[in-house]
Amino acid sequence: MKKTGIIWISLIAATITIAGCKKSEEFINPVYQCECGKVSWFGDQHELLMAEYLQPAEDNAFGRRYYITADIASEGESEPHHLNMIIETDSVHHQYFDILLSQHIDVWIQEVNYNDPNVQIREFVPVLGNVNISPAFFGGTEKASFTLSVQESFNGSPAGAILPLSGNLEVGI
Repeated sequence: MKKTGIIWISLIAATITIAGCKKSEEFINPVYQCECGKVSWFGDQHELLMAEYLQPAEDNAFGRRYYITADIASEGESEPHHLNMIIETDSVHHQYFDILLSQHIDVWIQEVNYNDPNVQIREFVPVLGNVNISPAFFGGTEKASFTLSVQESFNGSPAGAILPLSGNLEVGI
């Protein structure tokens, strides 16, 4: 009797072990590629990994904050190297924004390069250029494009070489 109980317990344990060790497909991390725009940085074209927007203030339906990111890694770089950008306006009614003249646009640019042991995060500020927005007032696809000249920012002040940055993005409203 005791022997039969041990056999049943062993059989149940073996069944649980076999069922619990079921092999599933190997996890493959999804690659973010949105087909939602491009950016040109140092003369090279890069597809955007992501373009999103949010409405910065609930009481302003025409305000926008666009966030884009692109993988700008060079061949041979093993660690992440991205360009991140935020474009914010209080109203898409303006549609054309001159960086020097318009009070209705703010742009922040950040290069994150974990391959550089000295400076992994670099901030840039636009010093010339424009942003154009084709608004989707009633929903649909909203488009924006930008042509900027940027400089690296040190303690909030532009310094160094002026670099070209241009691109476009599409977001669903």
